[in-house]
Amino acid sequence: MHEEIGQIEEALNLYGQAREVFRRHGITRGEGMSLLSLGNCHRARGHLDTAIAHYQQAVAILDGINDQWSVAWASYPLGLAYQQIGQHDEALKQHQLALKLFRRFDDRRCEGLTLAALGDTFDATGQHDDAQRSWQQALEILDPLGDPHAGAVRSLIAQAERARRTSWPA
Repeated sequence: MHEEIGQIEEALNLYGQAREVFRRHGITRGEGMSLLSLGNCHRARGHLDTAIAHYQQAVAILDGINDQWSVAWASYPLGLAYQQIGQHDEALKQHQLALKLFRRFDDRRCEGLTLAALGDTFDATGQHDDAQRSWQQALEILDPLGDPHAGAVRSLIAQAERARRTSWPA
């Protein structure tokens, strides 16, 4: 709740406490999910190196217990954090892993969100056709679900189309 309403410091405190309780009692999945939440809070504060470290720990723990859906759920924001610091190869790797796993579990909304993020990373690396394809696939998933992210993806597609038209020779 604190994270949702922007009280990040309090959320960090509570997630840290939860992590310690889970660790002390050997509840591995809880520890991994706490690390994921800590990573989200640090990313929200712009502490990207700390966020990445927490996400990496979460992925390792969750992979260690073979909780592949949660691995995808941690790989997705890990890719976002890598994207934010300009490590696009790592971002692509994490987004592609998350996409593969979300598809395995038929998690359409998360698949769509990951495709949108993948498109952003492709765009940042100059792979504009791949970006356009990823965004289009994301929109085809998110729009019928009524997901609020569909509008942002639609805008990215339109913006890319405008840029493409203005950059072509007359």
